[in-house]
Amino acid sequence: MLNILSSIIYNIIFFFIFYYRRFLREAELTGSLSNNPNIVTVHDFGRTRGGTLYIVMELLNGFPLNELLDKRIHNKQYFTILECIHIMSPVLKGLHAVNK
Repeated sequence: MLNILSSIIYNIIFFFIFYYRRFLREAELTGSLSNNPNIVTVHDFGRTRGGTLYIVMELLNGFPLNELLDKRIHNKQYFTILECIHIMSPVLKGLHAVNK
């Protein structure tokens, strides 16, 4: 029973450390790319005294892409090639900046 309990505790600690480091790494990377117009600006990130991870990002105007996709799928309205290019061009430019 003690082995099972210690294994569970180990997994919880490993999970926390892994995702904590991943969160910080991704926040730092995003923050370093904030001068790119296709990537959201990160103003601050870190951990509170209580241990909660946080990230403060630029507030964007508009509506979420998933809402547009859901609406189009629900109404069986497909995107034209030009709409796809208009939507995906900034996304791909942002991905390109990240992978330079």
